[in-house]
Order: sequence, then structure tokens, then C-alpha cells
Amino acid sequence: FILVGFGNEIKTQPQDFEFFDETGYYVRGEFWTFYQQFDDALVIFGYPITNDYIDLESGRHVQYFQKARFELSDDPENPIKLFNLGQLQYTPEGGIPLPQVNNSSNCKAFPTGYHVCMGFLSFYDTHNGPLILGAPISDAEFRDGIYVQYFENARLEFRTLLPPGQKIGLSDLGKIYFEKYGRSTYPDQYEW
Repeated sequence: FILVGFGNEIKTQPQDFEFFDETGYYVRGEFWTFYQQFDDALVIFGYPITNDYIDLESGRHVQYFQKARFELSDDPENPIKLFNLGQLQYTPEGGIPLPQVNNSSNCKAFPTGYHVCMGFLSFYDTHNGPLILGAPISDAEFRDGIYVQYFENARLEFRTLLPPGQKIGLSDLGKIYFEKYGRSTYPDQYEW
């Protein structure tokens, strides 16, 4: 907050940006407004890994986070769109499908034909899954040495070695995608 003095009265104005010492990047404007809407923003988006910029390929205003990519949209009712990182990085081959207990009360069927179960379902329900994760695009599977499930915008992981309450989390798909593809659309020179 910034203190602004008017006579004897001091009023606070919210700032429309935040600097993250952890990564050395800002989140500003519409992106900051969107980020602040979530009490668990660090859990679902992570820290910023770029400043906001104009993507050279799409011409869109974007910003990468560890677990997401924000994109400024043309829709005034929904000015921020989450990039579909899950869809772009999921390949059906390479994972070992887990046996499904689809009739369990701990599972939910989705119109995409997939089920979200147990800890993944709890995370989905607790962290605004429809908006943040999108619909499931795979069932749970064993891949890269861990249990995962892909969604339109993200990938959930079950990390057995972490303490209870921290075992389910989002993969760093924002970081992975940026390292693989985003660097080529990141301007070499960017003035702040």
C-alpha cells in the first residue's frame, strides 16, 4: 500500500504491482489484479519467472509464472486467460494408466470422459479447478517416476515424500514451457 496524505488524513491506495524478490520480477496491472484474487496464488501459479511482455509470436501481452502463463485477452469480462499448458505438453504415450475406481464416492466423472479421484479431486475442488486447471484431459497415470494427472491448463502431481497436505501440487509447466518455447518469443531488449 502507498500512503497518500490529504490534510490531516492519511489514506492508503493499493498498488497495482508487486515485486517478487524471490525471482526478481514484477507482476503488474491486470495480471496483478488477477493474481491477487486468489488466496493460494503461490500454490496455483507460483512465482513470476518473467516480467510481462508482448509475445513476439502471438502479439499478445503475456507473463510466465512457474506453474502458469497469463495472457491478456480481448474479453472485457475475462481480461486474463490462462494458457492451456496441460494440453500443449500432454502426450498420451509415455504414461502408465492407473487402475480406476470410477464408482467410488471419491471420484468425479467429467464430460471429457476422464475421472478425477481422491487427492487430485480434493485439490481440484479446493483450488478452483474449473477456472485454474480446466477439464481433465487424462486419467491419473504413473509418468516420470511420479503419479500425475493432466488438465487443460496444468498437471497435478502426487509427491509421496512430502508431508501430508503438501503431497498434491501443480507441476512447473509454466517454467518448462517457457524454457522450451517461450524464450524464442521473449524480446531480447525490453525496457521497463
